[in-house]
Amino acid sequence: MMAAPRHIPETGERGALHAATVSAALLASGCALPDAAPEEIELANMRPSNVIPKSSPGQFVSAFEQFCTDLLDRPDHRDDLLRAADYVPTTGRPRNGARLYVVDDRRPAVAVIADPRSIGCAVMAEPRTGQTDEVRRWVAREFPAATARTSSEVDIGRTGEDAWTFPTGNGRTGLIFTMRDGPFEPDPRYILSVVVPN
Repeated sequence: MMAAPRHIPETGERGALHAATVSAALLASGCALPDAAPEEIELANMRPSNVIPKSSPGQFVSAFEQFCTDLLDRPDHRDDLLRAADYVPTTGRPRNGARLYVVDDRRPAVAVIADPRSIGCAVMAEPRTGQTDEVRRWVAREFPAATARTSSEVDIGRTGEDAWTFPTGNGRTGLIFTMRDGPFEPDPRYILSVVVPN
């Protein structure tokens, strides 16, 4: 009985033509990629629980430091650094001047606010034990000149919790504050923000 001929992969020009033929056949058969940008495809494939994840306290303040407070004097670098860390911006128009970046793991979402009057940045995650105390310890350690404020002293909205003002390098006053939606909202969120006047 004669053995079946062994398949020998095609190489060179014939191999390239074969690959092109197979690709064309796949496209014609309906296996074409959707007409979407690569980032849109990545976003569509994200695990829903990772859009606003339940970040650990350490992840929460680390992202805030890395993408928000460390870049207070270099806000134009945020997009590049976020993308280098695997974050992608969500599609659609920015809401209230804020552009949201997300990543498909447990790190918090990052919102970047560019406004003629001020520059802002925030991280947001689902509430998790330890986040509040970690934020308070971090502010005391990293901003020793910050002054705690009450909601009657600064306007941080009805969901605002903690607030601190701090001197900036340009002689103005910056604001760090937290907000919380929930706990009985459909999508509870804990938000840590910084705003610095232009």
